Amino acid sequence: MTDTPTLEELDPEQAGPLRELLDGLRSGALSREEALAYVDARPELKAQISRLAGRRVRHGDSLVIIAQGPLFADVQIHGGVVGQPIFHFSLSVTPGLPGGPAPAARARRRAAYEQLFRISGALARYSPVLPLDANVLAQLSAELRDWYFGLRGPGDNVGGLYLEERCRIPFFELKDAIKEALAGRPDPAATALRPEDAARVLAAGKALRDGLRADMGALSGRPPRIQLMEPGWMPAHVDLAIVTALAEELEPVMELVGEGGLWQEFGLRSFQHRYAEIAFGPHRLHVVAHALPEMGGDATVNAVARMGILLQPRLMVMTGLCGGLGAAQIGDVVVAEAAVRPLQGGKDTAAGTQLNLLPHRLPPQLLTLLRAHADDQAWLDTLPLDHHQQRTPQVHIGVTAQSETVIATADPAATVGGRGLGELIRKLRAVDMELASFYAALSYNQVAGFGVKGVSDRADAQKGDQDRAYAARASVAWLAAFLSRAWPQLG
Repeated sequence: MTDTPTLEELDPEQAGPLRELLDGLRSGALSREEALAYVDARPELKAQISRLAGRRVRHGDSLVIIAQGPLFADVQIHGGVVGQPIFHFSLSVTPGLPGGPAPAARARRRAAYEQLFRISGALARYSPVLPLDANVLAQLSAELRDWYFGLRGPGDNVGGLYLEERCRIPFFELKDAIKEALAGRPDPAATALRPEDAARVLAAGKALRDGLRADMGALSGRPPRIQLMEPGWMPAHVDLAIVTALAEELEPVMELVGEGGLWQEFGLRSFQHRYAEIAFGPHRLHVVAHALPEMGGDATVNAVARMGILLQPRLMVMTGLCGGLGAAQIGDVVVAEAAVRPLQGGKDTAAGTQLNLLPHRLPPQLLTLLRAHADDQAWLDTLPLDHHQQRTPQVHIGVTAQSETVIATADPAATVGGRGLGELIRKLRAVDMELASFYAALSYNQVAGFGVKGVSDRADAQKGDQDRAYAARASVAWLAAFLSRAWPQLG
């Protein structure tokens, strides 16, 4: 067998996935069903097997023979000499045949990723489980090894077989970073790490966890379900009502029910609303969500009155997008402590327009609670990987100004309420088209509530759409984290 080339010699660039597959089969850690699912989920591995058709490949002390017919490839693994194979299987390699991971395999892979995400909790960017030191790294290294080889318990997933490239590369970079950090301590008996080693470990951990989040999102496979209810149906009890101005802002709200979760759609005075039970930490709430039929104050006032009177929610919140002003940058979240509508109720005089700067304010008790949780950072670790965002998102408690139009000008504050508006309102942080009307309607209808919006642009001439999905998700992520901690105090 010495004349038989190794897998690396035949296909050096693509050896990794097939090598992992063969190792799992030889060790008995991978069943036939898992092997088929593993290959079926990886078109590049199918292509590699096709390229090696008709060849004998040496891998360790085993001989691998791959023979391909018109529809199937037959993979045989022999223990050193050609005889009765210790393992073989056939798989479809014909282009165009149904592929992709089977539901059971997808579920196992997602479970393996979720387990790895929990294991790597010490490397969370904003809320690590434990402070990082040599003891934590040594334990983490052992847990990563056990996860990779499926040694954590009976029936455990062989995690390494489920790693796609987006996660496989940072996984081994993390392993290398941990090894070097433990070896690089000036005093082997000390637990403290060199700052540069700790920084490398955290950077590798961030890359892995970002990849896991992205892949788990792609693996979910089942969007939330919508069940149309009979005319006249409405929920008997509502804890929380969430309002958005646009359907795209409603999407991250829909995802709060989780993979394959159920929303019940019902009509309320001819407007469509959706109802679900959603867990926010230990609290399971009855939630109604609604996207306005159009942007602006009129639709907002109508929605608050309709939902407030007919559903009587304990709390009503508006999420979505805004343009950032002052210190509020793209990707940040603005919680409105007050909202103004400068051009409504103003007065035109010979000297110019006198603005209406009388704000609609939150009740002191609610504002105090929001401020108490503004600096909580656990919500940041739930945000998706986003290549636009190069800084840590911030939460701003400030004033928002309502405009009558979408703004993309050189001086957004002046467009909303005249030159110098930013100086007149010291804590002006955002511009939108609904929140002042929302706060006014909450007050008129005696409904408790507030607004939280993600900054998708700076409302200036460089305004674009590339950060809209991220910003909408950020506003919902902050709300979910806030409710998980503060719901009992909102009574």
